[in-house]
Amino acid sequence: MTNSIPAEMKAVMLQRPGTIKVGIVPVPEPGEKELLLLVSACGVCGSDFYRMMIDGAHKMPIIPGHEFSGVVVKTGKSATSFNVGDNVVVAPLIPCGVCEWCLKGEYSLCNDYDYYGSRRNGAFAEYVAVHADNAIKLPSGVNMDLFALVDSSANAVHALMQSRIKIGDSLIVLGCGSVGLFAVQWAKYFGAGHITAIDINDDKLALAKILGADLVVNTYKDDVASMIRNIGGYCGANTVLEMAGTKEAQKLAISLGAKLGRIVFFGISHQTLELSREDVENILRKELSITGSWNSFSPPFPGVEWVESIKRIHSYSIKADEIISVRCTLDELPGIMYDSWNKKVSYNKILCLPNR
Repeated sequence: MTNSIPAEMKAVMLQRPGTIKVGIVPVPEPGEKELLLLVSACGVCGSDFYRMMIDGAHKMPIIPGHEFSGVVVKTGKSATSFNVGDNVVVAPLIPCGVCEWCLKGEYSLCNDYDYYGSRRNGAFAEYVAVHADNAIKLPSGVNMDLFALVDSSANAVHALMQSRIKIGDSLIVLGCGSVGLFAVQWAKYFGAGHITAIDINDDKLALAKILGADLVVNTYKDDVASMIRNIGGYCGANTVLEMAGTKEAQKLAISLGAKLGRIVFFGISHQTLELSREDVENILRKELSITGSWNSFSPPFPGVEWVESIKRIHSYSIKADEIISVRCTLDELPGIMYDSWNKKVSYNKILCLPNR
């Protein structure tokens, strides 16, 4: 199989913010502890839009893409736990392993981490080289498209772990992108008593309802506060997951927490958040706890978030295929991203299939 690996490959390159090109680049050579993967599928994360359209990456030009699955086509000399032909999914964070946070198992807080798709080349390409420690074997014969969504699922699990959700809790998910839709499903799995999904898109809310939300609310059309107050006689939710990353959603999250409620900020914010007197009063008088959720990792790396996501996606008890809105080639990806960014069309998960 290694003899069939070409010298060059097609890849999507981020030249600078807003400039995305499809080009031909060398196929990477795996290092001693690395694997060379034929990329099966790579999802577009919400962070990819800001990285590729506005903010840029830590180095450019770069091949983005950090949510991916693939097949091993070549192994480094010391990557002896894998064989050519193995199906794998890849955790995108490369922790340093030696800082105080890594030694505590808090890998997401690593002081000197690397990351596929933002700090080193990712998987919007036909091939990618990855550390063997970041690859997780999958069963043979699985639908590899679905496992490109493990990262999104694992992020949802991590956010719920940060929320310290308990059986019977009322829960609100603010933002029904792919992670929010996974959070709805995982909240049901964790035993949430009532799940409300909030978004501005009716199609996403309809899918949230199918995936387990008890109530869906469109903030453009519905009186959110009155609907929440009238659910089962309680005022607000025990747990609120803010997954949109907008200042409006962040302020709404604070207003929707019940007394002693737990608010988790997950959505990456690109706006300044100013709290009003009423917001601060809510935090103080309700004694709200506000915490952040960053990435999806726990010990042993990559953690229970990944192990359980793989298990449940494989058993179809957590649904991934329903969250995929469109599948595309590398050549089609830039246009689809531009259209989505410019709000010509609304998608949940965009999935790039580089070798199909």
